[in-house]
Amino acid sequence: MNVFLPDLVPSEAPADGSSFSSLVEPHRGRLLAVARRIVGCPDHAQDAVQETLIALWRQREVPGHTRPWLVRAVLHRSLHARRTDERRRKWEERAGEDWLGSCPICSPDEALEARQERARMAAALSSLGDEQRGVLELRAFEGLSYPEIAERLGVPVGTV
Repeated sequence: MNVFLPDLVPSEAPADGSSFSSLVEPHRGRLLAVARRIVGCPDHAQDAVQETLIALWRQREVPGHTRPWLVRAVLHRSLHARRTDERRRKWEERAGEDWLGSCPICSPDEALEARQERARMAAALSSLGDEQRGVLELRAFEGLSYPEIAERLGVPVGTV
């Protein structure tokens, strides 16, 4: 990928008559190395260099010491990109922790415990007789009170 802008039109060319590409090309490798060392990602390094070259292209005059200006500009843009990525990562991790903490179904350990508890309950219910299981199901799953269960089954409340 070419990260350099096209040559400037003659009226905007550097004073010595050289093209924009010839002005920045000797520094390209160094700029990419500085950016890559700071941001760690080749694509983000390319972005930092691209932004620096755009900033140079927009300058009214070419800086007297082009290489130090370019290196400093890439350094600042790379540090800014790294801080932005770290901030974003921190906020995304915090948001993920908050989300997992508020959703018991989404937490793998809580979901496992819930499945194990349901399996134990199913095993316990299957070990009961039909009458006992029916009473527990009416109470636990349908939410009926003892008098309502007694009425539905036609038995005294004490039996329930």
